[in-house]
Amino acid sequence: MKSGWTQRLRTVLVAGVLATGICPFDAQEAPDVKLHKKEKPQISAKQAEEMFRKLDEVLEFVSDDSKLPIRHAIKKKLASRDEVEERARQQQKDEENAQRLQRSEVVLKKFRFVPQDFDLSAYMVRLLREQVAGFYSLKDKTVYMMDWIPEEQQMAIMSHELTHALQDQTVDLKTWLEHGPHGEDGAAKAKDKSAEKTADPDEEISQDEAVMAREAVTEGQGMVVMIDYVLRHSGKNNLTDPAFVANLRADMMAASGSPVLNQAPLYLQEFLEFPYSYGLEFVRELQLKGGKRLAYEDVLEHPPVNSREIMEPQSYLNGEKQEPMHLPDMKKLLGKDYERYDVGSVGEFDVSVLLEQFSGEKISLKLAPEWRGGAYYAARIFSDKQPADGNSKKESSKNGEPSTASIALLYLSRWATPDAAQRFAGEYGKSLAKRYKSVKAEAAESRWMTDEGLVVIETQGNQVLVLESFDAAMAEKLRTAVFAESAQPREAVPHGLYNFRFAFQAQEN
Repeated sequence: MKSGWTQRLRTVLVAGVLATGICPFDAQEAPDVKLHKKEKPQISAKQAEEMFRKLDEVLEFVSDDSKLPIRHAIKKKLASRDEVEERARQQQKDEENAQRLQRSEVVLKKFRFVPQDFDLSAYMVRLLREQVAGFYSLKDKTVYMMDWIPEEQQMAIMSHELTHALQDQTVDLKTWLEHGPHGEDGAAKAKDKSAEKTADPDEEISQDEAVMAREAVTEGQGMVVMIDYVLRHSGKNNLTDPAFVANLRADMMAASGSPVLNQAPLYLQEFLEFPYSYGLEFVRELQLKGGKRLAYEDVLEHPPVNSREIMEPQSYLNGEKQEPMHLPDMKKLLGKDYERYDVGSVGEFDVSVLLEQFSGEKISLKLAPEWRGGAYYAARIFSDKQPADGNSKKESSKNGEPSTASIALLYLSRWATPDAAQRFAGEYGKSLAKRYKSVKAEAAESRWMTDEGLVVIETQGNQVLVLESFDAAMAEKLRTAVFAESAQPREAVPHGLYNFRFAFQAQEN
């Protein structure tokens, strides 16, 4: 089952493929933004056949560089930009995928990560058409070479995609990405359409962040192998040429030559770049500390479980323990006036962008690393109650999705210290003026009335509770239940079920 905007976005946007893109030496100069203009292929079918024969040598390099074994031959095909766009459109026509994407879009709009009039589905089709320079299909186990990429760039791109193919031969990548190592039980539950009714929100919250972390591992490994391939004749690699890597990351973050990507809201830009840029540094750090076995085989067996471990690899290497996030029985508390719409995590990556967007990069860099957990629960409002100021209407938008005014949001976060919690609560409070059309402070402390209803921001110890658009009585009921539940200590768990400190202790000494 898919939960949380992060997991659903990853599932829908990847569309069953692992693609190379957002990378300066594998994405050619930006295409004409007139997306339906017929392009002349730069690779003919005959040239492709010759390059397919060369891929065997690239595959040998990938296996030697990553130490992931070649278990069987890999299928190869040539694809056009139109075929990539059609694949994306077909994926979004699927009713389940369309619903996932819609829910992700609404929650992103409630947090104001994307504008109210932003069409996520249409944007993603345009983006994939621009960005995809090559991909590996998890469905048909085939590496696809794009016919609009110049011949001289193809082999570097294919080294990245062939890394995904060997990952797939090692761990069954689709199941691994969605459910983790030994995730057969999770995959079986995902096929059970009735499972959502009995789903454990706490489990969904932890799984949400884990999907993002696992994708960063797969793309990070692909990036490292691709860099090593590009540098192979220089006698250098990703560890011995840090200047090359730094320049590459800077170009990726700048999204140079990518007009469609540059049009995206900040959150989507950084969300799409995350697995490539942060994943690259994560895998490099593992290789530096524990060698290639740790950076490839071992991390596939024991992957990180949240974006913090990707952004700060030492937390993964140290086996940093995190107390799991827990929400009270929301269905019981909310009753008939509210219905579950979405549930998921708000990780360190998410708060870093939230703070950057509304408080500035300096505050984000200082405060986001203090994150120690986060979860949200979005509920659709079915009561006839209106906000006290009467400004907001709970109608649906033109495409049938609920408006943000008809979505109530509970957001609970945990921080390293009570001081960090207080600072985050302060920054979140200051962001309200940028997120809502009208904001008026209430007489009661830490309460505001907005055009979408009441907002409550309260700290208790190292936790911050945010309630948006619930009526006053329900807000009080929820805050009492949340803080009562959080008063009960829960056993912290290690990151990826395994502490690697001892695995590479010899290399450190």
